Amino acid sequence: MHRVIPDSHAPAVTISGDSTSLRNVNYESRMVELKARSYGQGDSASHKRCARVVSVASSANHTHESQIEGWKEEISHLSSTFSQSPLAQRTELSLDVNEFLIKLKGMHSDHASNQKKTYRLWQEWKHRVICASYGFDRIEKMKLDATNELCSMLLQATAEVIIQVGGTEKWDSMDIASRQPHITEMMEGLAYTIGAGIVASLPEDERRSVELGNVAMMKWWAENGIPPPELLANKDNAATIQLAEIVDASAAAVKRAFEVSSRGGVKAANLAGAIFNHKDDKKGQQDTHRFFFMQVKGKVKNALKKFPDTSNTRYHSHCDAATELIKYLDHYLEFLDFIRDNKTNPQLNHMEENLAKALRDAATLTELAVLTLYSQAVTKPYMRMVCAPGTDDLNILNLGSLPEDLKCHIATVITSPSLLLSGEPQSYLSATFDKQPWDDPLAVQTVIEMYKVGKLPHLENVLIAFLKGAHETWQRFTEEFAAGGLIATSSAEECELAAMPTTNDANEGMLGTLRRSSREKPSLTVGHFSDQAAFFRNDTQEFMDDIFIDEDHAHLRKEARMVDASGIERQRRDALIEHGKKVAKETRQKAEDRRTSQAKIDAHFSQLNIITDRTTINKMLVEALKDQLELHRRLDVEKTIPLKSHLKTKKERLHVLLLVIDRYEARKRGET
Repeated sequence: MHRVIPDSHAPAVTISGDSTSLRNVNYESRMVELKARSYGQGDSASHKRCARVVSVASSANHTHESQIEGWKEEISHLSSTFSQSPLAQRTELSLDVNEFLIKLKGMHSDHASNQKKTYRLWQEWKHRVICASYGFDRIEKMKLDATNELCSMLLQATAEVIIQVGGTEKWDSMDIASRQPHITEMMEGLAYTIGAGIVASLPEDERRSVELGNVAMMKWWAENGIPPPELLANKDNAATIQLAEIVDASAAAVKRAFEVSSRGGVKAANLAGAIFNHKDDKKGQQDTHRFFFMQVKGKVKNALKKFPDTSNTRYHSHCDAATELIKYLDHYLEFLDFIRDNKTNPQLNHMEENLAKALRDAATLTELAVLTLYSQAVTKPYMRMVCAPGTDDLNILNLGSLPEDLKCHIATVITSPSLLLSGEPQSYLSATFDKQPWDDPLAVQTVIEMYKVGKLPHLENVLIAFLKGAHETWQRFTEEFAAGGLIATSSAEECELAAMPTTNDANEGMLGTLRRSSREKPSLTVGHFSDQAAFFRNDTQEFMDDIFIDEDHAHLRKEARMVDASGIERQRRDALIEHGKKVAKETRQKAEDRRTSQAKIDAHFSQLNIITDRTTINKMLVEALKDQLELHRRLDVEKTIPLKSHLKTKKERLHVLLLVIDRYEARKRGET
């Protein structure tokens, strides 16, 4: 997600972030993108756009409110640290939270709904700060002009504060220190009110400057009455399902086993990743896989490359896994036999059996083929255009019509799937988004050959279903680029101010480094990791070499000793545990409240009886009808009564209740 918050003040910054869970603790990476001076180059130093690490820190949760609060704390900490330094005093420079917000031009993150909410909170926060800034400027001008208007506003605002605290007598009894928070809040509110009016009255151009697949594919089988891919249940669920075929097992248990079990191409890719490139290097077949396929691939480039890492939600990972499985399908089946026959007890484990079953299932292979073609025609070409070598300085806000062109290309292939399935030597000229040769011609050729000999009879229809789902997803992912939106109507200057990279790789890479570091250096605290990451990624040594004098080094050492002695890491751990205790307490209280509420409901219905007299029922009010319907719902045999939300009127409830009574009386008479 790339959100623009343009502003006329320079220099400009954009923010980016990402999160991960490590050993059941949430961690967030925070970075800023801005133009900064290149240090260590003497007089030839220039300003260039670069990413700077703000912090990598743990968080109690991943809500949008906590993300904003985390940024507030980080900016406040940076502001305080810098303001107290000899460097700030010597250069007469400063930074505060409001100044940072005024310079903020955009936010770069993923497309999760909570990130969109976080962006809206940033935007609202910045709007308040800008309005207050205009308001305080006007107040200062009114002071200089010595107008009665300011006195009138202050008198009215003060009167409102006095009422809020409890009246004149209470206000007069308060000392200056007690009054100060109320006065501060009053002045901020007054400044915002004045500033909001100023911003609303600005000319349009100035005001603008201030405010600036897979699911669809899986559904196709059921919708068309065609047997879906093989169910790939885990060991426990498979046992439950198998037991149901032999004895009368619990219907609820069997139903749940089916519901939580997956199937299809993505599931097969996940299984393959877990077997051939497990995230735990003590498990899986990593090295055996690489050595086996080095012989298969011969001297092909990257013959020793690992199987795609499907344990992480990396761009391409599952499509790459599907491509690998399709391209070397027979060899992967042979490799599974190789694994089996090299065991003391020659048999595959349950996960390996599931993968072997999937790789022999035409429907699963169809989905793997679709993932392969989509990768070759859409995702690989798109990524070549936005993050290939040479695109490091590309501003995603300058992509122009590229997002719309991509959606048009997908729509074209939906209309004419033969563009992908023709198998002609130069079909890539119309099938790939960038009109460049296939990234993996052998994979495409393998899919086309399987399709033409009848191994994938439903490939075209499943491909169309997948592309329709992908088109809807791209529509959602690129909504900020829509015609007439803020990005599309931004000037070149505004786009440059809010410049953002085309991917969020910097944050994702930082979190990946944290995970690796936590394994290699388990005693390293997240605070020390964050400090080291910022030092090396932000060219801090070059900055210090160019700017620092002895006084700065001495101050830095003093501050570092104070931080080490403050027990900040213990405070962080304690804060996480305290938050966990709070959540646990709230969860227990909610459960207790539900039990209490349910007990009251049960007690209420225990005092009621089912009424079958139609005359009485016809005279019932709405609440009585609801109660009668609920009594019937509570009968184990009655499963067909519509939900409460589906019965909107008294007439509907009465009609349903009379039908239910007919069934109730029939059961009492012993009729079916």
